[in-house]
Amino acid sequence: MRLSDEFRRLADGCVKTDMNIKEFVAYLGSRATALLSFVFSIPFLIFIPLPGLSTIFGIIVIFCGVSIALNRPLWVPAFLNKKKISGNILSKSLYMGEKILKFCEKWIRPRGEFINRNPWIQRLNGFMISLCGICLTLPLPPGTNFTPGFAVFVLSVAILEEDAIFLLVGYLAFLVNIAFFTILPILGWKGITDLFGHS
Repeated sequence: MRLSDEFRRLADGCVKTDMNIKEFVAYLGSRATALLSFVFSIPFLIFIPLPGLSTIFGIIVIFCGVSIALNRPLWVPAFLNKKKISGNILSKSLYMGEKILKFCEKWIRPRGEFINRNPWIQRLNGFMISLCGICLTLPLPPGTNFTPGFAVFVLSVAILEEDAIFLLVGYLAFLVNIAFFTILPILGWKGITDLFGHS
């Protein structure tokens, strides 16, 4: 089964079911960690409104990165499981993920699996995803979350498909994100809001 087909199956199954993170992890199955970081990066790419959830999604991405770096099952703190996430939001992310993957699958395929399975590469990948998750939790105007969200998206896909070439694209996206968040403090809050069209 291609990853896009798996996303379609998952989206069809959760559209009417609200879940907390623990339930959603169990629902995703054996590849839950990278799938979770992938799913929660998508709303930042297509600007799905996430009132009260964007910070939570960023925190979840941080824990996904730690899990990948340590090669351990995902641990979710209890306070994150207190909030149910709308099945509609989850299914929208999964359906959008399916569309994006169908487009990407023209170029993505297992290449250099031994690189992705290298424990030091796994640690590096997890570290980068966690750092992008920290960027996602920052209280910044909408739009500034695109670069860390995109980096998490690409890195997650590369991990799921074991594609070393796509992984290099993820590293480039990560470096662009670091450069972007280095420039933001120089711009200052007024510069940031002006840049993204907010008064």
